[in-house]
Formats: sequence, C-alpha cells, structure tokens
Amino acid sequence: MTPKERQREILNHLEKRLYMSVEELAKAVYASEPTIRRDLIQMEREGLIKKKRGGAAFISQEKIKLPFGFRSHANIDKKNYLASLAAAYVEEGDCIFMDGSSTCYCLARHLAEYSSLRVLTNGIPALQLMGNYGNILADCVCGTYHSDRVSIYGHEACEYIAKHHARTCFISCCGVDLKQGVMEYLPEDAALKRAFHEHSDRTILLADSSKMNQMSYYGVMPLKELSAIVTDQPLPEEMNEFCIEHQIEVVY
Repeated sequence: MTPKERQREILNHLEKRLYMSVEELAKAVYASEPTIRRDLIQMEREGLIKKKRGGAAFISQEKIKLPFGFRSHANIDKKNYLASLAAAYVEEGDCIFMDGSSTCYCLARHLAEYSSLRVLTNGIPALQLMGNYGNILADCVCGTYHSDRVSIYGHEACEYIAKHHARTCFISCCGVDLKQGVMEYLPEDAALKRAFHEHSDRTILLADSSKMNQMSYYGVMPLKELSAIVTDQPLPEEMNEFCIEHQIEVVY
C-alpha cells in the first residue's frame, strides 16, 4: 500500500468514526504507529484532518475541499451510480459542459460509447480520459491550474466559457439548500460552475443524498434554475415539492 492509499484509508475510517487514536488507526490500516503519526502530520498540513489527543479527528467535507486524489476514491459507488443515470441526458452530437468534479469524472467514463460529442471541461483527469476515446472532441478551459484539484480555474476560465455554448451542463456541488440553492465551498468553484450554467440550455446537478439540506459558503445558482437533479435517494419532502412546483426533474 502506498502512502497516499494508506492516507485514503485513514480518511475513510475517520469519516465513519470521526475520531480515532493512533493505535486504532495503526490496527485499522495494518501499519506501525510511527508511520501513522507521519501520515497524520502530512494530512494535517494538507487540511484533511485535525490532530488531537493522541489521534486524529475528521474534518467535514463541507468545511474543506479535498484534493482530487482523495475525492475520486470517496463514495465511488454512489458517484458511479449518479454518473450512469446522468449519461441518459447525453445525446449523439451533443455539445456539453462538465465541471472538474470527481463525480463528473465518473460521468466521463460513461461517454466512450458515444460516436460524436464535443465536451468542454475544466477537469484535467476527465479531459485526458475523453481524449483517449477518439470519438469525443474534448476541449479545456483556459486559466490557472490548481494542482491539488487537477483543474483549471480563474477569471480567464470563466471568460473562455462565455465564448461557448452547450445544450447540457453537468455539475456537482458541496451542498443543496432550498433557499440558497446550489452551493460551493470555494469561490473559484462557484464562479466556474455559474459560468457553465449561464451558457448552457439546461443544467443537470449530480448530488447524492448527503448533499441535500446542506449549506456551504458560496452560491452557484438558485435551485429553481436547475433542469434536473440526479441523486441516489428520494429528496427531502419539502425539496421534492419545490422541484415538482418548478418542474425540476428528479432522478434516482
């Protein structure tokens, strides 16, 4: 097991238990206690956990933005499920926007079967994947590269998006609130997803049930402007009634 793989395992255990001692983590991932201590020091530097009382505590994902390497392995079954449902909104010959989230990366894996698509994304892993298909013309926004998220952001990226148009936009989020709408933790994420939304005919939100009725810091768009929500469980009752009233399709 590589250090990064071990740290992902540590993060998965902490997410379930919220706090674990060094001794408990060592037993859980079959590593020595000195190794775990070194991992925890590195993970705290990266803002993934908080060291305390001879162990470590989990930091909610609503309070941090995990590096892509960690997000791409977290809740992978749910993400693949959402991606399989979202692929039904893609048609041959489509021009689509896709954000740089790990969920949209899973969606990119479902696009190999299409023979003619054009996709604009800010996510480098999805861009590389689709570039290997041969049947997709994959474009990348211009802007500032963020290595921890393996994506492109910035004012230039939003300006680049504004010069293009898509039939369908696929985005994920940190939280969905009935009053505040679709939300993100970082301003650059919110700005880029807002630009994708504003320059597409319809926006499809991919968000599992853990994101519902969750607040974050930056608004992306009002809930009523969504065309569809792709999730894994029925929505909370009040949110579902809102979607019915505003003709937002809900798929799970």
